[in-house]
Amino acid sequence: GFFLGVDLERSARDEGMWDEYTGEFERINELSESIVGERSELGGVKRVLCLDVGIVLPLYFVATKCRVWRVRWKAIELLKRTERQEGLWNSVLMALVAERLVRIEEEAEGKGKAEEGIKRENRVRGVVISWVKLEERRACLRYGMMEGEWRPGALGEVVWIEELICW
Repeated sequence: GFFLGVDLERSARDEGMWDEYTGEFERINELSESIVGERSELGGVKRVLCLDVGIVLPLYFVATKCRVWRVRWKAIELLKRTERQEGLWNSVLMALVAERLVRIEEEAEGKGKAEEGIKRENRVRGVVISWVKLEERRACLRYGMMEGEWRPGALGEVVWIEELICW
């Protein structure tokens, strides 16, 4: 529900605004873990297929928008722990994409500093995932990285990068 109250225009300019929602991100992880845990207790059933959004998209959102190290890595771990296909959203692919984006931010932040948080200028923005060949399990990941320091109210210069993700 918190997503409905977010100023999306502000979020496009300032990825740091998501820092206000750490409690909500932790709650998403807790609720998702209860679902993933229930699945593994029911005779080891691991694969889930549904046409509606369940936990994959919210966990991906936590992993890519929350910059608290333990919270975002917990979301990635939960995505990896289950095989879920929810509409177009595949948990294995989303885990790989989220992990790649988190590592990019951590590398930009510098060794050992990522656990303290990610500075605004080192945050990935404008992520787009497009399927190149779904049957071959390949997707194109496009994301932006800011050049220079972040300034309040300024979009700054963003460099766009494309990578191929296979799962």
